[in-house]
Amino acid sequence: ASDPGSAAEGRETYLLQAAMAAAGANGGLLCWTPDRSGRCTAIGAGTLAGEGGTGEHARCRMTSQSHAFAFDLKRGRAIEQTANNGWRALSVAELASAQLSDLPPCSGLAAPLAGITGQGRLVLTDLRALDIFGVRQMIALAEQVATEMDRLEFESAERHAAELELRHTLSHELHDGVAQSLAGACFWLASLKRKAQ
Repeated sequence: ASDPGSAAEGRETYLLQAAMAAAGANGGLLCWTPDRSGRCTAIGAGTLAGEGGTGEHARCRMTSQSHAFAFDLKRGRAIEQTANNGWRALSVAELASAQLSDLPPCSGLAAPLAGITGQGRLVLTDLRALDIFGVRQMIALAEQVATEMDRLEFESAERHAAELELRHTLSHELHDGVAQSLAGACFWLASLKRKAQ
């Protein structure tokens, strides 16, 4: 039997690699925290392949950073797109609060993932070009990734519901089958007693 968790992780890894290919990134990190479990899953690929894991990751927690932004950790700089489609530089403290300091010194793009079933973050690093158009593309990619993560969560919930229904049906049938066999045996024993008397 295959482990459903590893199958889901395989689909998430494929999703991350597709986002990396679309943006021309050599490294990527996909963090997702489903509302139903509250446990973050972080998957790294490419130059960030060793950055994944499951559990409590600071980088998975949503911060005040609610917009996509470009960052350069080597120089300690970042710029974000604001709600009114303007641009503003992030202070060193804001960049530190973005929870990227545990990544190797790199530059890239980060965007929050806001889905129906959970939330997280998409980080792409070592891009061919790092500019405002990349931030806009990152916003679109993050929306697509969040939609796909929701789809994966819905599929997982559907599989879980089907397993529960199957367990209930089997236990009901086993219970009824055993009860019917015992009742039949009681009737048979009673009829043998009557015949013996």
